[in-house]
Amino acid sequence: MAQQIDLDNENQLPLNTNGFTDSAVITCFHCDQIGETKLIYQRGMWTYLMCILMQCICGPLGSVVLFMNDCKDIYHICRNCKQVVGITEKQIKFQ
Repeated sequence: MAQQIDLDNENQLPLNTNGFTDSAVITCFHCDQIGETKLIYQRGMWTYLMCILMQCICGPLGSVVLFMNDCKDIYHICRNCKQVVGITEKQIKFQ
């Protein structure tokens, strides 16, 4: 399900989807088309750090983290021109 993004002050859709975890409707800054993004999950630094931590705790079963989308970075791809329009990287957040 696409995540509808609120319009900004100039009534335009945002240029990228950094920080979003769901597909979003955007105006692509590469092709100027309005459309829903396609999500691609790729392993990043957070994925590998979690894998090492889980292997220390669970042994070889900790490798399952490499296959979980919750620990991967999310790349938002324009469905029209196939260019990356935003990246949501998993990060450690201290509050």
